[in-house]
Amino acid sequence: MIITTTDPIAGEILHDLESKPFVVEGKGSLAARTYFEPEETRRTYLPVHDNADNTMGHYCY
Repeated sequence: MIITTTDPIAGEILHDLESKPFVVEGKGSLAARTYFEPEETRRTYLPVHDNADNTMGHYCY
């Protein structure tokens, strides 16, 4: 799994990931876990990357 620790909306490098919201996209070793700070940036990210044609799959936590 690929883990990204920079919030893609806010552009901030995140620390203490245990308490941060995240999204997992894809499956297997190429799946990507993207962390966010705060929750609002995760909600902003989802509509941009989630659509009916998406075959990757999103898992939000």
